[in-house]
Amino acid sequence: MIVNRAELNINKTEFMICGPANLLKKISNFHISFSDTINNRVAKIKILGVMVDCTLDWSNPAEKVAKTFNFKLWKLYSLKSMLSQDAKVTLIHTFVFSVLNYMSVIWLQPKHYLIYNSIVKKAGRYIFSLDIFSPISVRFTAVHNQVYSSA
Repeated sequence: MIVNRAELNINKTEFMICGPANLLKKISNFHISFSDTINNRVAKIKILGVMVDCTLDWSNPAEKVAKTFNFKLWKLYSLKSMLSQDAKVTLIHTFVFSVLNYMSVIWLQPKHYLIYNSIVKKAGRYIFSLDIFSPISVRFTAVHNQVYSSA
């Protein structure tokens, strides 16, 4: 820090300890201090737009992505009858799969598979103009593969 004259803003410095909840309880009174200033310990922090919590649970980002997708799809439904299937695939690729790929570290966990699967099925129903109870898996696999082969 001396070389590039960067200074640490002690008043804004925070730290987070990650681990299982039972171990975090054992070190609940741990603190770090710099030049007589005790730094704040936080349970979660936002890094590059992703909320990371101290247990590395990833539930909050997964739910946030699902909520964001549902809102975007709701806005796109008014265009459903005016767009071709190729245009719908492009929109879904832009608004859905780009986010799912960015957040793939979250979707790789089994507990988030249901949220992921729900998002993909909703995207497929949008592309094929199907109602909410229509089966989608066979049709959508071909489009999903087409999207990734063209990307």
